Amino acid sequence: MTSKNDFVTNEMNSNGYLEKDLSNDIIKTSKKNMKKVVHFHELFRFAIKLDWFYMVLGAIGSIGHGASIPLLWFMFGHITDSFTANDFNLCSIDFDNISQLFCPENIHLTADNFRQQYKKCNYTQFNRMIPADVQFSNKIQLYSIYIALIGLGTFLCAYIQTSFWTMSGEKQTRRIRYRAFESLICNKNISYFDKHSPGKLTTLMSDGICKINDGIGEKFGSYLQYLSSFITGLIIGFVNGWKLTLVILSMSPLLAISGVLYSKISARMASKEQQIYAQAGQLAEQVLAAIKTVFAFNGSDFELKRYEQQLKLTRKNGIKMGAIFGLVTGFDYFVVFCADALGFWFGAKLIRRENYTIGETLMVFFIVINSMFAFGRAAPYFQAIISAKGSAYSIWKIIDTEKEFYREESSEGLKPSKIKGNIIFQNVYFAYPSRPTVTVLKNVSFDISAGHTVAIVGSSGSGKSTCIELVEKFYDLRSGFILLDNQDLNRYNIQWLRQHISVVSQQPILFETTVIENIRMGYKQATDSQIIDLCKNLGIHETIMNLSKDQYETKINQGGSNLSGGQRQKIALARALLKNPRILLLDEATAALDNESEHQLQKSIEKASLNRTTIIIAHRLSTIRHADNIIVFDHGCIVEMGKHDFLMDQKGKYCQLVQTQLIDEQFENISNEQG
Repeated sequence: MTSKNDFVTNEMNSNGYLEKDLSNDIIKTSKKNMKKVVHFHELFRFAIKLDWFYMVLGAIGSIGHGASIPLLWFMFGHITDSFTANDFNLCSIDFDNISQLFCPENIHLTADNFRQQYKKCNYTQFNRMIPADVQFSNKIQLYSIYIALIGLGTFLCAYIQTSFWTMSGEKQTRRIRYRAFESLICNKNISYFDKHSPGKLTTLMSDGICKINDGIGEKFGSYLQYLSSFITGLIIGFVNGWKLTLVILSMSPLLAISGVLYSKISARMASKEQQIYAQAGQLAEQVLAAIKTVFAFNGSDFELKRYEQQLKLTRKNGIKMGAIFGLVTGFDYFVVFCADALGFWFGAKLIRRENYTIGETLMVFFIVINSMFAFGRAAPYFQAIISAKGSAYSIWKIIDTEKEFYREESSEGLKPSKIKGNIIFQNVYFAYPSRPTVTVLKNVSFDISAGHTVAIVGSSGSGKSTCIELVEKFYDLRSGFILLDNQDLNRYNIQWLRQHISVVSQQPILFETTVIENIRMGYKQATDSQIIDLCKNLGIHETIMNLSKDQYETKINQGGSNLSGGQRQKIALARALLKNPRILLLDEATAALDNESEHQLQKSIEKASLNRTTIIIAHRLSTIRHADNIIVFDHGCIVEMGKHDFLMDQKGKYCQLVQTQLIDEQFENISNEQG
């Protein structure tokens, strides 16, 4: 059986790196997936009424927040006019008449010296004659109040925008995570995971959903904010000075073109970057999962170089993105400064030749320039929405994939009150969906009577473990039938079926929790006393009691790394038998153990097999001598079938396997004695 760590050894035999091929593959994948996005409204498919209420409030906050800056410049224009108008009122004064009536002979008032000289005159008398803007102070005070109110409104709108968009985004994201994970573990067959790398799925579940959160949460609110600022600014600009607005906006097509080009290029490069990081994450996950093998082969430097090679691709991609971003940013500022120069030049002409005031000119100028900047600031947030649409395509594809078998809580399918455990394979042909051209089982037929123990043997890759996977209903057959108690296996309810089947594999998976909780996963309703009684019956109680002072409460590390192989297998066997299954599947359960551990576990297995239909995939043939039937596979076909003594007398494939194994064991014993 192939070890999960073999990839490290295989990779160490490779020569050089696959940078060019990998890069080309990623580029092809990126181009293929570039246009695969969902429609904008589909981003909010998991929003409920409360979320829509939050989003409406958030949108109001975003619009108000965005409109605040143009309104501030609008007030600035009026304040400027108030200041300048106060000086312009001097132009309407008859300085000659006032000088003759109220000033000494040596003083002649003019517009230039009025503020310095008028106090030397009898100004209390002519003050009534000066048409000064007596409302100037009141206007400035009123405008100051307006600006303060705009600031208060901006504070409230920004708070509403941020809080409600964040709440709405998080609530929707939580539902998306749940639905995606539910779909993966409830609606997908094992063949799905054969075709999709766990590393890539993990990256998609983390990074991909985070991007969706960006596109429907706070960043979407920021996009609305800048869009509101842009639109509000244009409206105020056109209403108060459409000529100057058009002149300044004449430069905006250049900004739009650069923005579109940058968005397309960055989208392509971001997709490529995501692919590269997914590859790097998958590599890191594989290396860390096989860290002992890496250390055993002194492969740390090699694996580090492989990981570095992956990151080099991201570095090259990042350098390109940085260069493009710098070029676009510099070009945008150049265009904006050109628009500034053009606006000041044309604004001065409007003041001289038309009825534009200084305040109106400055107001329109700064509002339109602010609108152009707002349009530019909206681009990154728009890109976040585009990325969210791309990630949503992949996530929705996971969620919307049709169910490949009955859901666990489904009531569909047969649920007989009793099961005997008779299993029949009839003319079974099978190929894995990930390798459809390779037929693994070819016209396989055999019977297993209820309560009997059947062993399946053969060379590696002959189809032994595939039979177990088919009994567990992990895959559908290409042709033929598998019958359980004379009923097609496909007719049974999947939850009911797996309640009556347990499996112990060569590399059992234990979870990071206590020993007793790991065993309880076999049957959630089991009490502590039931678990302890089972362990005593299997002869593994003493093993658990001696693990540590915590005994059954001993915490197991990830993958059971703090336990020996025999201890892991015993705990896995107890977990498998806790629900008292009618069918027990043992996939080379003792293959990775030493002789002593194998002998101890074999006793437990013999007890467990009593009155159960048991299928044993055997590596060490000495453990199956007493099986009721032995089936010999070779290249996906059954070549022999019978009991041990009968097959030995046939001098066929089984006899060759036994003799080869005996010779290997003799050499091993001699080597151990010499050592």
